[in-house]
Amino acid sequence: MDDDAARVRELAPQTVYRRIDARHVIHDHKPEEFHTAVTAFAGALRGSPAS
Repeated sequence: MDDDAARVRELAPQTVYRRIDARHVIHDHKPEEFHTAVTAFAGALRGSPAS
């Protein structure tokens, strides 16, 4: 976890942190991993499993 993410966790411990190693435009460089992470996050918000 980088320093910025650690600081966010200090300020908001309920934060979900997911790191995907990619360049700056993550949705372009690692679209499948990005989609999986966003879908899982949205599913958790809805209270249902990700599809």
